[in-house]
Amino acid sequence: MSRKKAMQDILEPEIVKNSQEKRLRLAIVGSNSKTRANAPFDDPTYEIWVFNEAPQQAWMAGKRWDALFQLHRPEVYRSLTNWVAADHWEWLQNQHGKTIWMQDIDPDVPCSVRYPIEAILERVPGADMSWHQAPDNPYPGRKGWFDLSAAYALALAIYQGYQEIEVYGMDLESNTEYSYQLGCWRWWVGLALGMGIQLTIKCSSHDFGRGRRYAYDGEMQISKNIYHERIGALKAEFTRADGALWKAKERAEQAMLERKFDPLANGLIMDWQTAALGCGMAAGALAEAEAYHKRADMVSRQEFERRSAQAQQDGELLKAQMYAMGGKTEYVFNVWKQTGRTDAQGQVRAFLAAQMKLAYDAGARVGAFQENMRYMSEYDDLMTAAGQYKTLSTSGANGRE
Repeated sequence: MSRKKAMQDILEPEIVKNSQEKRLRLAIVGSNSKTRANAPFDDPTYEIWVFNEAPQQAWMAGKRWDALFQLHRPEVYRSLTNWVAADHWEWLQNQHGKTIWMQDIDPDVPCSVRYPIEAILERVPGADMSWHQAPDNPYPGRKGWFDLSAAYALALAIYQGYQEIEVYGMDLESNTEYSYQLGCWRWWVGLALGMGIQLTIKCSSHDFGRGRRYAYDGEMQISKNIYHERIGALKAEFTRADGALWKAKERAEQAMLERKFDPLANGLIMDWQTAALGCGMAAGALAEAEAYHKRADMVSRQEFERRSAQAQQDGELLKAQMYAMGGKTEYVFNVWKQTGRTDAQGQVRAFLAAQMKLAYDAGARVGAFQENMRYMSEYDDLMTAAGQYKTLSTSGANGRE
């Protein structure tokens, strides 16, 4: 049995029949300016589905559309302060002679039709994701995965039996506010393709990879030159930070010798701690760069991610210990200030030494975290710059560039 026949068997027969009697081809058109104009508005063999305020926008002027998805709640689409189209609610109340899909029929919207969410979840295999019900699932009774209006449109197209679907204007760039919707969109695209639908994504080419096969096509690798350059820059940064740390320490220790309590309490101790954190950050980042530069084996993105996560976790713990030690320092400092006792002064020195070591160590973990995040970004930039995912081998021990 073909996937097409199997799909039609599970869908509502009258829905399949109706869709076949109209147009067999469908264009789902989002509003992203990169590809929306390429949709087949002038081809009568296509249904054209659009979203929200699109028919009112200048880019849709004079263009045909057959159905609109306005699935937001009434308080949204009835708003008189709609920033996309201030008169959207007034427009919805007019007769357009076309379907406007909504959560429920709105008596004030003459073209409104209730979206068949229950039927879709029941009839489209996997739509309700009931197979994903782990024993400890905190969200029982899962109702499917719909993070964007286009997912509802594609789900409806599957349910209605369309066999040829094209998508335009759906560019969910990973660096925009829509990036969180991308996983859901990929899920529905995969489901449609798995059911044998001829689905063509004529937009968002970068959202579905560039054909790289994990493990088969090799691993991305940052050039040793990157680590070498970082070592040079970080050594200079460490020298500067180390000098700043010694100056801050000397100023604080001199103030302690002279019993200048107010300058110590009002800035010198904090300046010392800040300098210790900064010096530690430079040292931690430098240690990471040097360690990677010595490596002869491949370093994967996952390793950068793992090391950055561990460094962040360790850094937070050390910061908490630093703040706790700072509290102890403040307590004995006040005793010393009030009594002038030599033994209290000795305790202040000991506590300050411990506090600054914790600051330095915490800074080192922060530096390691940031350095690994830098390499993750470098890794991603290399993939983008290459135009495809390909291996860039390290030079040096393995003899390759």
